[in-house]
Amino acid sequence: MSITQSMANALSGLNAASRAAEIVSANVANATTEGYGRRSLELAADDIGGVGAGVRVVGVRREVDTAILADRRLADADLAGAETRSGALSRIEGLAGQPGSGGSLSDRIAALETALTDAAGDPSSTLRLSSVVSALDGVVSEFHRLDDGLQQIRLDAEKSVAGEVDQLNTTLSKLEGLNADIVRVRTSGGDSSALEDQRQILIDQVNQIVPVRELPRENGRVALMSTSGALLLDGPPAEFSFSPVATMTADLSVTTGTLGQVQMNGRAQDFAGGSSLLRGGSLEAAFDLRDATIPALQQSLDRTAADLADRLSGAAATPPDPAGTHDILLDGGDAVDPVDITGLSGRLTLNSALATDPTLLRDGLGAAGPVAEGDGRALNDLIDALSEPRTRADGGVGTAYDAATAFQSAVATQRLDAETDMTIAGSSAALFKEAELAGGVDTDAEMQRLLLIEQAYAANARVIQTIDQLIQTLIEL
Repeated sequence: MSITQSMANALSGLNAASRAAEIVSANVANATTEGYGRRSLELAADDIGGVGAGVRVVGVRREVDTAILADRRLADADLAGAETRSGALSRIEGLAGQPGSGGSLSDRIAALETALTDAAGDPSSTLRLSSVVSALDGVVSEFHRLDDGLQQIRLDAEKSVAGEVDQLNTTLSKLEGLNADIVRVRTSGGDSSALEDQRQILIDQVNQIVPVRELPRENGRVALMSTSGALLLDGPPAEFSFSPVATMTADLSVTTGTLGQVQMNGRAQDFAGGSSLLRGGSLEAAFDLRDATIPALQQSLDRTAADLADRLSGAAATPPDPAGTHDILLDGGDAVDPVDITGLSGRLTLNSALATDPTLLRDGLGAAGPVAEGDGRALNDLIDALSEPRTRADGGVGTAYDAATAFQSAVATQRLDAETDMTIAGSSAALFKEAELAGGVDTDAEMQRLLLIEQAYAANARVIQTIDQLIQTLIEL
């Protein structure tokens, strides 16, 4: 081997060692950077004309365990969905309150029973009768507050869907651009690792909304498919659309066509029917809240309102009146229809005649005339009606107070279940995240590599120094 060839070999070694040191320094600097994949230098022996010509830098490889990455993404999607459900149910539990908290529905009904008991003890007291009317008004107001709160949380879920659809379109468009940039850099012989880091972060964002699988394509491109089989990205991205409503009421639903669904490339994704190809993640959780969880709680609340209205109207010492003008609690001014109670909580009203004349509680709405001031039969009938054990739609048996506490208990149980699911999902996500980090940058290992690189650099430099001495010797001959 000639001196010139030896010099070239040593110089190539110096170049390889320099590049390796650059890679190590980048790894150490980004040891805690989200989405960063550890780099390693790919080297190969250079061979020109069958003669060894040093070392050649083939490229930079981004080290990622695709199996662990896929598992971590599935766990992250589960966690995103669980967090969405748990957050909403925590809000609903705060809205419903707890028995004994002072302002909950059960507390309002208990206050009504107390006011009725006081009034029955002295039916002649207009002040005590006014207290009953005030307590009734408090119960109605609480039903309205709960209805408004449930529909607001449901509307927030609707807005969340709209925001996530926009994010899907924006992020998938960015991923299409990154795919093109990565192909361009790779075909020109450059290092696309930094672009791949950015792409992984964006894919993780999509995965929070819809769990995805990453499929490799030529020249570093990737395709994305939902775990349910929808192709989200493979060249041009899928297009999503959603038309949210401006206001939410209890009667709006997908089945009646008054609430929309997400459209993917013009095809509706029916989450409730189980045919959606976008299942999992926060998007499905938001639809579940809007179309299933909150409507079921709303139905329970409406049944509680209907039960209370029926108890009070059935106990009123008045002639029957189909128009409902003799009922204490009305559905927007009309008699409560037990067949159509959806949204009743928001429409429930107190008979306006009681606000004008509280003594009608004692005498009877629509009665031919007043009864004796000391006659408390009608008031006692109302007390008995509230305390009468009745079978509820959920199979339980209890008083009007029990029906209210059953609603609050159902909310608390669902919140607890959602919180448990979130804890389990969080533990799983943390486990896979830890496994992913274990395969990432190990600063101790990188420092060991740096020592080897330093030795290789020094050895190549020593070769160059020796060649220089040989050349000086030849010149001096």
